[in-house]
Amino acid sequence: MNDMNLTATPLREIGVHGGGHDVLAREIGERFQSGRAQEVIDFIAACDVRVLEIVGLASTGSCIWRQDAGLWRTFARMTGKRGVLWRGADDVRHRDAAFSEEMRALGRQRLASAATDPVALAAAREFVLSCVTPRLSYPGIARDHVLALVDAHLALCREAGVKDDDNGQSGILPLLECLDDPADLIAVAGNTAYCFVQAAWAHRTRSAQLSARQRWLPWHDFFRRHPGYLDRYHERVADPALIMRRWPHVPPTLRWAMTRTLLSAMPYRPGAEQDYFFDAVDAIIRHDPADFVELLRKTMLRLDGGLACLIWRQQYPALLPGLFPLMMSARHCLDDLSVPLNLILGKEPGLLLSGREDSLPRAIAVLSAEVLRGVLPALATLIGNGASAELRAAVVDAAKKLAPADLADAGWLASGNDKLRLACQEILLAHPDKDSATLLLSRC
Repeated sequence: MNDMNLTATPLREIGVHGGGHDVLAREIGERFQSGRAQEVIDFIAACDVRVLEIVGLASTGSCIWRQDAGLWRTFARMTGKRGVLWRGADDVRHRDAAFSEEMRALGRQRLASAATDPVALAAAREFVLSCVTPRLSYPGIARDHVLALVDAHLALCREAGVKDDDNGQSGILPLLECLDDPADLIAVAGNTAYCFVQAAWAHRTRSAQLSARQRWLPWHDFFRRHPGYLDRYHERVADPALIMRRWPHVPPTLRWAMTRTLLSAMPYRPGAEQDYFFDAVDAIIRHDPADFVELLRKTMLRLDGGLACLIWRQQYPALLPGLFPLMMSARHCLDDLSVPLNLILGKEPGLLLSGREDSLPRAIAVLSAEVLRGVLPALATLIGNGASAELRAAVVDAAKKLAPADLADAGWLASGNDKLRLACQEILLAHPDKDSATLLLSRC
């Protein structure tokens, strides 16, 4: 259909399925700008509303309402009467007070035209809540105006009987993102669970540049008054201080859910942010090490670098013996465990001999040159005993980080083991330092 000349085809005959909505969107734009605007106006006024909704999903670059804010408003005045607003040049950078007021006027018109018809009124309310409210914010909007618009939105939610849960529309989020003071967000959050979710998300986004310790400080009193919100939405907050204050007072199942939240949110990189989480997780582990071991064993909790570093640093007797085997298990990504893996093998290189054969190639790949140099004796044992082709290939690749002389210093060239000497040849032949490698090849 894209290649057909549809100039003479009535718009109502252009289907919207199978990509047809892009074609129809293109035709609407072209005809509107080529002297056939009335045809477009009549089509929008009479077609099935579902057709308008589908056209609004068109992603074609020829959608003129996506390229020009003025044209978006022009089409919004037409489609808005049908309860539809297309995606286009309507984001916040195109908005101002006049734009916001025009959106509100569209909503008022829909509500007024519905009169007392229950079905039409329900549709009009849904249009305002889902389509109008998200477009009311604009740069520089006054705080009091934001709060008034939020209040109006919530009043309409109550009229519409919207269920108060976290599955409601995110309509007020753009407005809440205009509130600079956390106190205003906290005040809105106290209205309903729906408001809490939106306010917490707005705060979380805005406070991302703050340190983890500071991020949720303004909310501590709120969660003291509303502990149930933390119980239900701890994953969205993921604050160690708040969770640890609540942790002793919740059932075991929720405790471990909160623990998983902390472990999932714990920063990978060492530093003050990671230490903030370390303090909380350390307290949980020391509370009942055996239970924590069970949590790691029975759940599909992913062991990451932060937790592994904590276990190694604190040397927990109940967790330390199983740490290296757990890291080497198939379900963990060793790229994410490179820091603790280097720490552990740097201290105890002989542990490599106990690693799972199918995980050893991945482990070798993330070792630093210094640690790799230290595990050469263990690798010599593994290769001499008949290591897999995958492990030998990984060693050949990793050994490029070393100097060829490191192999000689580790006794590999002097070994009488044929498998190890063959591995030496493979490493030296692939080594980027050709001159040094060639000198040693004659000794293999």
